[in-house]
Amino acid sequence: MTIDATDLKILDHLQRDASLTNQALAERVHTSPATCLRRVKALTEIADFNAAFGTTFSDEDYDTVGGLVIAHLGRLPKRGETVTFEGLRIQVLRADSRRVYTLTVVKPKV
Repeated sequence: MTIDATDLKILDHLQRDASLTNQALAERVHTSPATCLRRVKALTEIADFNAAFGTTFSDEDYDTVGGLVIAHLGRLPKRGETVTFEGLRIQVLRADSRRVYTLTVVKPKV
């Protein structure tokens, strides 16, 4: 998976203001909210993630989706790295040597 121009615009806006709502982000990059929806902040709580993606991950071992990815890998992922588990494909869009910031999540249609 490569990062296209829309992804770069979204990343740019999230780096400036990570508190943007999905609707506000979509308006700023001139795209639909659905296009932005699959981009997930790593600090998204597991309960919110489960509600958005119809998953049932437990929040006993980790509180956030970033923690979920780190726990699955057993280490901090690198930018651009992709993991697949529980029917989801998750790619790290933004990370540094200390934390994960933004992910994309793809849940195949069934």
